[in-house]
Amino acid sequence: MSSLEKYFFKRPRALQYVHAGREYRHGDAHETGNDHALLPSNTDASGETRSKSDAKSIAHPDSTTILHRTHLDLFIDLIFVGIVGNIAEHTSERLFVAPEGHEGTSADAFKAILEFTLEFLLTWRIWNYLRNFTNMFFQDDLTQRMFIIWILILALIFGNNVSYTFVNYKGASFTFSIYLIIRGSFFYIEGIYCLFIRWMWKEWLLSTITSLPATGLWIGAIFATGWAQLGLVMGALFIDYTGAIFRNSPLLDRLLSKDYRKTPDLDHYVERISSFYVIILGEGVLNLIKGSPLGEGLTAEVGSGIATLAMYFILHMLYFKSQASGEGFRAVRMSHFQGALWQLAHVLIFGALLLLDVSNLFLVTHQDASALDPPESEPTSPEKRRRLALFTRASTEEPTEEELPHYVRVGLYTSSGALAIVLFGITVITLLHSSQFYKAMKNKTLLDHPFIRAIPRVILIIIFPCLPLMGVQVGRNWLAIAVGSLSALTMLELFMAYRRCGSGVVEPAPKGDGKHNTGTRLKTLSTVSPQSRADAPESPVDTPESLRDLRHRFTA
Repeated sequence: MSSLEKYFFKRPRALQYVHAGREYRHGDAHETGNDHALLPSNTDASGETRSKSDAKSIAHPDSTTILHRTHLDLFIDLIFVGIVGNIAEHTSERLFVAPEGHEGTSADAFKAILEFTLEFLLTWRIWNYLRNFTNMFFQDDLTQRMFIIWILILALIFGNNVSYTFVNYKGASFTFSIYLIIRGSFFYIEGIYCLFIRWMWKEWLLSTITSLPATGLWIGAIFATGWAQLGLVMGALFIDYTGAIFRNSPLLDRLLSKDYRKTPDLDHYVERISSFYVIILGEGVLNLIKGSPLGEGLTAEVGSGIATLAMYFILHMLYFKSQASGEGFRAVRMSHFQGALWQLAHVLIFGALLLLDVSNLFLVTHQDASALDPPESEPTSPEKRRRLALFTRASTEEPTEEELPHYVRVGLYTSSGALAIVLFGITVITLLHSSQFYKAMKNKTLLDHPFIRAIPRVILIIIFPCLPLMGVQVGRNWLAIAVGSLSALTMLELFMAYRRCGSGVVEPAPKGDGKHNTGTRLKTLSTVSPQSRADAPESPVDTPESLRDLRHRFTA
């Protein structure tokens, strides 16, 4: 039965918390009549992770409530898919459409990327506030449902206005005001919860105090304009992000050493971060279809579109290959520094990946245009200009022939830099994970060292930003080189993983009575008698000695 169907209003509680060097979870042990049973989680204060078999024996808070939280997470993601798409569309206009009255310049491109970065960081903070709330306190009662819909309404308004943040004074004031209301709502609801969770008030008070300087800068940004406004926003975001790191630092642990302290569900946290990665990656895939940018039939743009899709697929593979099992979560659990670095790497990946989505689409739709094309002797007349397929606004037009080389250069440099940052972030995450596996490995070789295995990635990270300087001046050529390099990197890493003992290209036939894979029809469980099933020998392939045998010892 759902918590909402049993209680309209439930007493607030922290789903996970630390006390006396031990992490606990609240469980609803209804069969014993105890609604406040304390259950140790699968992570202790030292960051060591128990095996999955032990974790299964640990009761989790009401499985129905957790299932509802998963469904709610999917709905929340729908809102942010729209916000991210809106930011991407307006970033495209700022990057690849000249302002009225003059031609586009490098300064305009830099300002567009800076504004995009600030808008994205604002969106990420809102998503992270909501993710943190459902992670810490979700009880699936009417009060929380009403609060969440309140936040989603504000997020809807924010998402529709975030693209006007740096267009005019009114747009900036409205966007920052909505952000402050969202931010204040989370502090307010936690303050209300402190009336029921008494041990949480000290942590809440410290969090509120550390957020006051950023609040002052946000209020100042509402009334400022121009570069002064940009400076205030950058300062406020810096304090917001560093404050979040401080609130999870060992220093705050020492200040609260004699008290309880709430802590996140790291499994849910990693799952939500991975979901946001898919959201950003999916925006790039969506842009390849929305508005039919590849044209009608098998056009030349289809080939570039396929190459771009392959790039996103490889980036998806490289990211999730580093977190292919539960062992991949160790990077978040090991120390405060590693956890903060893991989070920072993800913020870099998300922002750069969204920028890569935007610039890649421009290169696909202008795959034959060169950054070195000489300008036409006479400018193209307005009637010959057509709307870009990647935009939906009627006011957005195709660059003229004399404008096109500049925008191709912008697209090439933006895609090159963004791809390098994405690969850099994924490499940092991989090193954080693989360094733990390397310490536990036996019979190590030089090629097993994580830094040695990261050398090919580092080479590509250096090469990608230099591609436009190395004579790659056409979008089609850039896409071919980028996808080819990533494909070669993936195959090399797979080869380095398969070379270890027990790995191979083709899975061998299972050991047994030799009747497997002979072309004869295998009997199903429904046709085998219970006695025959009991007498049948167990295959070592089907019944591993331990759960750890199911996992590869090392993940690149």
